[in-house]
Amino acid sequence: MPKTGDAENGSEAGNPACRPGRQGTPVADRNVCPTAIPWSVISLIGLPVVGVLALAVLWPKSSPLPKLYGIPAFSLVERSGEGLGPDALRGKIWIADFVFTTCPGPCLMMTQRMAELQRRLGASEDVRLVSFTVDPEHDSPEVLRAYAERHGALAGRWLFLTGARAAIYDLAEKGFKVTTTDMGDGASGPDGRYLHSTKLVLVDGDGFVRGYFDGVDPAAVEKVMGAIRALRREKGGR
Repeated sequence: MPKTGDAENGSEAGNPACRPGRQGTPVADRNVCPTAIPWSVISLIGLPVVGVLALAVLWPKSSPLPKLYGIPAFSLVERSGEGLGPDALRGKIWIADFVFTTCPGPCLMMTQRMAELQRRLGASEDVRLVSFTVDPEHDSPEVLRAYAERHGALAGRWLFLTGARAAIYDLAEKGFKVTTTDMGDGASGPDGRYLHSTKLVLVDGDGFVRGYFDGVDPAAVEKVMGAIRALRREKGGR
């Protein structure tokens, strides 16, 4: 026969149903149900957590850098006197620019941006800087070597390339999609004889152009560094 209160109150033996304590009942004799937490309180606590999780899922991820153009094969001469082509840069991230050593215009600022990138990159083995001359008749390997030394360019990390004019101009316009024009001996503009792009061009390890940056803008260095980090993440690097 069930104990009084067991079946009657719908509880298991030894666990009497809780019921509100009555005023005047001794504390020890009261059997008071634990206070339930109102749903309104749970909602107030839970909604911010749900909101944070939703933002983490729905917040737009940064878009990958687009693959713009493939750099065609080329064969030029580095300041060291050694021949150099795209195979030497395979697997490396590289930043290219087009300058000339007697430039009275923006070349110095572009070279300063490249020098700052070299400093920021430190001993990184996965990145190269590559400067192409647009005045190859004057900028021999010896002239480029002197120019590179004046600007602290590290051999093997910051490359300076010269070669046949037609090959360089063809590479600039058809490969990098940047303007390079010889204005002739009578040119008197602020940029001198050679009108050329001031862009720093980011190229990935597969030889694809991935971005363009304003080489005369001091803020370009931080932008290029950010793009380099994006390419490293893309290939699972640091």
